[in-house]
Amino acid sequence: MTTETSPEVVFNNNISEIASSLQTVDHGTGGRINRVLIDLPGLRVLLISLTSGAYVPEHKVAGAITVQPVLGRVQMNAFGVGSEATDTQRYELGVGSLLSLKGGVPHDV
Repeated sequence: MTTETSPEVVFNNNISEIASSLQTVDHGTGGRINRVLIDLPGLRVLLISLTSGAYVPEHKVAGAITVQPVLGRVQMNAFGVGSEATDTQRYELGVGSLLSLKGGVPHDV
């Protein structure tokens, strides 16, 4: 259910309901579905649904990112974020977790 209270409101919806509805959708051979929830200058919010065992290869984006699981768990690796340029940090995220990475940090899921 979407409820807009004013022209300034660009998104007002239940993320858990959207995520739950994606569980029954075919995720294709890559096991991944992306849904753009908000796309504004300086702010893009994606809802990414992954099947169990799906892998998103190492990549990076220009801007900062946040990752907040709505359902299930995800493991992320961030590369070059420790005291050494070759360090890898591993993060186990579940519902209620929030991880933010600066722009340009290589990571996989």
